[in-house]
Amino acid sequence: MKLSVQPRVFVFGVSGATWDVITPLANAGRLPNIRKLIDGGVSGVLASVRPEGDKHFRPQTAWPCLSTGRRPESHGILRYFHTAAEMQVPSIWQLISDTGRNVGTYSWPMTWPPKEINGFDIPCYHARDRRTWPPELEDIRNLDRQSAKAVLDREGDARLRLLESLRMAQVLARYNVLYPMAGSLLRSAARVAFSASAEERTLELRHAKQQLACGLFLDLCRRYQPDASAFVTFLVDYISHRYWRYHEPEKFGEAPAAPAIRNAVINAYIAVDNMLGRILQRMDSNTVVAFVSEHGMAAEPDSTEHGDWHYVINAARLKQFAGLDEHIHAHPIARWVAYRRDDGALIASAEVEKLQSLVVVETGEPLFQVFNQQHEIIVKFNLATDVAFYRQANLENLHIAMADKQIGFSELARRNDRRRSAMHAEDAVFILHGPGIKRGASLQGAEIIDIAPTLLCAAGIQTSAVFDGKVLDVFGS
Repeated sequence: MKLSVQPRVFVFGVSGATWDVITPLANAGRLPNIRKLIDGGVSGVLASVRPEGDKHFRPQTAWPCLSTGRRPESHGILRYFHTAAEMQVPSIWQLISDTGRNVGTYSWPMTWPPKEINGFDIPCYHARDRRTWPPELEDIRNLDRQSAKAVLDREGDARLRLLESLRMAQVLARYNVLYPMAGSLLRSAARVAFSASAEERTLELRHAKQQLACGLFLDLCRRYQPDASAFVTFLVDYISHRYWRYHEPEKFGEAPAAPAIRNAVINAYIAVDNMLGRILQRMDSNTVVAFVSEHGMAAEPDSTEHGDWHYVINAARLKQFAGLDEHIHAHPIARWVAYRRDDGALIASAEVEKLQSLVVVETGEPLFQVFNQQHEIIVKFNLATDVAFYRQANLENLHIAMADKQIGFSELARRNDRRRSAMHAEDAVFILHGPGIKRGASLQGAEIIDIAPTLLCAAGIQTSAVFDGKVLDVFGS
């Protein structure tokens, strides 16, 4: 990347990263790139925030805090299903773009629907469709969605879907990713083909997807030369949620597992460190680097999920069973689904009522939480932890009723992965490194709303924007 008069800014976001894992691994020399940032910069605990009345630290509300310097009540993103259309204040990416500088974000949450900026924006998996900025980059989102489907299918179909993604060779070649990564992609494909278990295949696919994303981000930076850029990975967050029981087995009474499963959390952090190293090699010395997470992670021995498995909604089957309008299409996102009309029109209340009418026969409770957002219906399982029957029963034996017809729970749900064994915690991570930043220092009392004003200051940008956060005391010789 070319040198610039004002420092460039690069944010490496690692969803769910915690010092509880980073510190021992970095001290043991297993995270050399993160260790380099710590030793040459300022680091500390970053206090996350959550909307008033919410018991969880949610990425959907926390990442906008990082990018706007405002609390949830100020920036307007209060629920997990909100989008950038409901953001009430500008992000630092918009503020920097408005100065005429180039920006580039890859997988930063709450940028969908994408806005016009000087540079590029590839929204994260919360996006309802494949729109990007500029529009000609939509094939990247399409590739990402294909690999996401490969991850979601746990059996043989996952292998087929991975091959489908790899067959998009023209896309990978266009972004200078196919040939530099050919060796690692072939090794991943081989490990997937010969993995001993579905869990190991899932882990390998997750890692391969992140390596592809990193390669695509690097090529976009080569093309657009952003003055401010960001790359966010959810690898640590996902694996920590599902495999923490093997990271701290003494808290769960967990039996020994295969090495790939037992070391899944540690391997995720090592993979993140490797991606960071790839990116730092392409950054010039006039770059302020911020390594951040939006929340931490901690063991959850008493999971709020029932049974041994985490289930996701079979969105297509639900649409069919509920008899939704043919023009309504599903957009599965993590643990929930957004149903939207293909013409963007308002959704009739009758469609909402159909989904609200599904009940669990054995308990008489609604199967779903249903939110009518006018242009979309948000649907999420309503298997409340205070219903004793759910804690004791095999969920796959439940029956679902709608009017005079019934269907098995297992037809409307799909096993996705292990039951959650870790949950978001307040203490996140921050490291700042680069020109003008103190070296080898630690800082207490930082909040995620402090990152945006601090990065703008580091980039030498003055703005009339109002922040709830402060500029951190990280500057010095």
